[in-house]
Amino acid sequence: MSPAYGVGLVLAAALIWGTIGAANTLRPVGTHPLSVGAARVAGGGLLLIVWSLLSGAAQVVAQAVRLELRILRARTRMSAPAGPGILEWVALGGTAVAIYQLCFFSALAQTGVAVGTVISMSTPPIFAGLFAAGWLRQRVTFRFVVATTLTITGCGIVLLGGSTGRVDPAGMISAGLAGLAFAVYSGSAGKLVGAGLPPTGVMALLFATGGLLLMPVLLISDTSWLRTPQGLLLVVYLAAVTTAVAYALYGAGLRTVKVRTSAVLSLADPGAAALLGLLVLGEPARSTTILGLVLLFLGLVLVAVRSADAAPARREGLLRAYAAYGG
Repeated sequence: MSPAYGVGLVLAAALIWGTIGAANTLRPVGTHPLSVGAARVAGGGLLLIVWSLLSGAAQVVAQAVRLELRILRARTRMSAPAGPGILEWVALGGTAVAIYQLCFFSALAQTGVAVGTVISMSTPPIFAGLFAAGWLRQRVTFRFVVATTLTITGCGIVLLGGSTGRVDPAGMISAGLAGLAFAVYSGSAGKLVGAGLPPTGVMALLFATGGLLLMPVLLISDTSWLRTPQGLLLVVYLAAVTTAVAYALYGAGLRTVKVRTSAVLSLADPGAAALLGLLVLGEPARSTTILGLVLLFLGLVLVAVRSADAAPARREGLLRAYAAYGG
């Protein structure tokens, strides 16, 4: 896969995520946002599992896990040190998927859609950059810093222009934690995909884990909205399109796109939502919205062009068991 194709896949995923806000207008009155988020992850995880089973990705992942367990047992007998492997990264990423849903929807309820979204969407590139520099030992370039600044600024202007959101400290912290969780599960997925595991299988594991962790939310919530045509249509769209399809595209893009770059490209999400509002929903074209879209576009171009020119990603030596299996 060429780097340019990987950039296109990540951008396609971000554009799909940009429809979530419009889709949420179908939410039945009185529906708790946390139950919608939990249903989205549970349904999306189930669909990704079916997808990975049909494509053969699940069998490849299962074989890699079995081989890793054998090697880990051998290392335990020899008291040899072992770094994080498939199971550790799946546990970390799956937990982050669940935390993201809880924190993101809590932030929207506490601070309003605009403030909650701008914080949760703008912080992942920062956290991903720190993750790349500190954990992955990747160099963060000046170009990346400029592009990130432009996209975050544009995202903020687009989302906060004309906003009546509340400045709630607890909500802002929740939004920041959502941004951190997004960076963590993106980083976990990037590690696993970079090691050669099938993207669909990786995303299936992460979202199945997140779905299991969120099951108590569904069990204690009022899920009567799921039995209404509106609610059923909403959860089918959120699970099938914005989760299964979008994250399959995103995971495939991580084969050639670095995690920190994918976090910046994901900021196309609010841009897509703003364009949808202008072109389809007939929202007024404010000057602030246009300015924000221009800055967002410039930042995305800087990141996308640099990523498309980069050399294809190499498989990392993280999962030695899978490397021994031969990919």
